[in-house]
Amino acid sequence: MADRVGARLRSLSHATLLEIITQQAGASEDALRIAESFAKSLIPAPECMCEVLLSQDLLPHILSRVPNRSHICKATCKTWRRGWKDTLVRRRSALRLAPLNPWCAETICSFAALDGDRLLVLWEDRGGKERLSIVDQQLRGSQGSVEVDMPGDINRLTVGNGSLYISHDGGVRRISLEGPCALAAHRVLATFEEDGRMLYEMLLSPDGKLLFAANMPDRPDEPIIAFDALSLRVRSEFGRSAFGQQAGAYAFGLAVMHTELFAGHQDANRIHAFTLEGQHTRTIRGEWSAPQDLCSINERLFLAATAATAAEAGSSEAGAIFEIGADGRVLQTFQHQAMLGIAMAKFGGLLIASLSPPHARRGAQQRLIALQGAS
Repeated sequence: MADRVGARLRSLSHATLLEIITQQAGASEDALRIAESFAKSLIPAPECMCEVLLSQDLLPHILSRVPNRSHICKATCKTWRRGWKDTLVRRRSALRLAPLNPWCAETICSFAALDGDRLLVLWEDRGGKERLSIVDQQLRGSQGSVEVDMPGDINRLTVGNGSLYISHDGGVRRISLEGPCALAAHRVLATFEEDGRMLYEMLLSPDGKLLFAANMPDRPDEPIIAFDALSLRVRSEFGRSAFGQQAGAYAFGLAVMHTELFAGHQDANRIHAFTLEGQHTRTIRGEWSAPQDLCSINERLFLAATAATAAEAGSSEAGAIFEIGADGRVLQTFQHQAMLGIAMAKFGGLLIASLSPPHARRGAQQRLIALQGAS
């Protein structure tokens, strides 16, 4: 009998055994004595815990999950202080506003980093004319703006392969970066144009061979198109199986992390992941509403969206940036009283985001803000 009971107890999990012990411990003094003996057998010996906490193999995994502000860890012992220093690059910092004056414009449409020192910004003036400006790392306009001399409205910008890619209602253009603000004399390297297309978000693959674009047509086309990045020939179209057939099932925001392409699904409050060949791999759900844009930095995904608490309260003016790990877990959230705009970009060591003023402030300008702690 005892052997059978012992065998059954050994098959139970630690959590189940602890629950049994807790329930039975107060039944009698004998029960309490037996419960304590079981509890001691479930708690690791101090020397075992020390082996884990001082293990050169396990310590980096432990400390890399600790926020940068937990400086008390450095004072634990020499081993932890050395481990803290070794994992400093891998450890995440708290997202916070950089102490910079925001750059302002009437309507900020898109922006992309030309390099580590220059950010190219597309914006509209009060007359509805599209203009380009270059902003430095202090969010100061380093040059005067120029009016864009191109047919049709520009939707988004991205930079790569020595080129400026421009999406518009009819397709995509690849333009030489010889004087990025002098588009009045731009040199077109490749074009894709097709009636019925409306291309918005764009993203280059890590090797620069593919250009992914979010497709928002009136007809039920595939929501993501993969182009040859140099010739702009269509390589593939995909995503409908994940986004569904309903109207408005568009991709809002594109980002690549590891070997996956992530696309925000605004109407369903989800993020879909695909292989770079277009195969749907998984769907990520979280405490957010209406995804606006995605950005990948150092194996982490940053999502601009509306915080779920604001959405439940019926407010569309409370924005948030969610930091998401490779496993889909939300690591931290940065919230702002105003609505975060439709674009984000990595610029040097900063995460740049556009900010829209509350609807009550008519005539107020949109702003570019910089966040620290993303890189």
